[in-house]
Amino acid sequence: MRRIAICVAADEGSKKRALALERGITLWAMGAGEDVMIKQFAGGVQVFPAIEMEGMPELYFLDLENERADGFQIALKIRETDFTSGIVFLSNGGEHERAAYRVHPFQFLSEPLEYECLAEIMDDYVRMRGQDIENFVCVVKKMRYNIRLKDIQYFYSECRHVTAVCRERNYSFYGRLNEVQSKVEEKSGCFLRIHQSYLVNVHYIKEYSYDKVLMANGEALSVSRDKRKRVKEVHALMEG
Repeated sequence: MRRIAICVAADEGSKKRALALERGITLWAMGAGEDVMIKQFAGGVQVFPAIEMEGMPELYFLDLENERADGFQIALKIRETDFTSGIVFLSNGGEHERAAYRVHPFQFLSEPLEYECLAEIMDDYVRMRGQDIENFVCVVKKMRYNIRLKDIQYFYSECRHVTAVCRERNYSFYGRLNEVQSKVEEKSGCFLRIHQSYLVNVHYIKEYSYDKVLMANGEALSVSRDKRKRVKEVHALMEG
C-alpha cells in the first residue's frame, strides 16, 4: 500500500483543492491497480504528529503557493530525517519553485489541477520507485534510510532489534528478523537464514563449515542444527 499525505492550509479553498487532489489520486489508483491510503493535513501542525504516530508516508503533496500552508518549511523538516520519500509541490512557478529545489522534490504540479498531469506524475513516481526494488528501507531513530541489498552483508536480531551489517556502517532498528526476511525475500534470492538470529547475504560468505560460516568482515556466525542441510545445499550450488 502506498501511503500518501496531502498538506494544505486550513482555509476552505485549500480544503476543496485537497479534496479534488485526493479524488484525482484515487481515480488514478483505480486505473493503475494501485492500493493507496491518502490522508489530508492542515499544515505541519497536523502532519508531524501523525508521522510520529503512524510512520512516514512515501509521497507528500505540499502547497508551495499558500504561505499559510508552510509547504516549503514542512519539506525542510521532512528532509531532516527522511531522504527517500517523494515530494510533489503544488505550484505555479516563480521564486518559490526555485527555492524548493533545495529539498529535492520529485515534481511540481500546477494549478488548476489537470487529471492528465497528475496521472503522469503518479505513473512516473511508481516507475521510479520500481527501480528501488532491490533496496531495503528502515527507520533508525526517526531517520529513514534506503539501503542497497547488495551492500548488506547480514542481518542479526537481538532483543526486538535488528541490525543490518553493511560494508561502511551498521543500521539498527526496531523489528523482527522474520519480518525482515519476508521483505528481503520478495526482492532478492541472495539471503539465507542460517540461525534464528542470523540472515546472511550468501555473496559475503567467505568460508562454510558444518556449524558456522565465516563472513567477509571476519565474523564467524553460528549455523543452527535445523538449518545445516539447507546451508550445505546452498554451499554446493555456490561452488558449482
